[in-house]
Amino acid sequence: MATPASPSLPYLMVDVSLWNAGRHGVPFSLSYFMLTDEAGREYPVGYAKTTRGGSGLLERGQEVHGQLGFTTDPAAKGFVLVYDPRGYAQRHNLPLDADTQGIAPLRIALGR
Repeated sequence: MATPASPSLPYLMVDVSLWNAGRHGVPFSLSYFMLTDEAGREYPVGYAKTTRGGSGLLERGQEVHGQLGFTTDPAAKGFVLVYDPRGYAQRHNLPLDADTQGIAPLRIALGR
């Protein structure tokens, strides 16, 4: 992942963990994450450091941890972290495989 183009832009860092509690392996990717603000703007991951690389398959009981950074608008507020494999596929006109179809979007209000 790239670092932000301008060091003067606000950079919001988030520590994340994903754990597969299901019965089957599920794909994960940094591309499934984004940050949104109350105005509806979307911010992709601009920086990432994880324990398992940028994408892969999490088998039952496996987990991945990492830090994600998002370059944000200085005036933005009301941030929500979104993890949405289906949304990523739909935004990029990709087919949904059986594993991705069953993953519901996760939205976490960050309170900033």
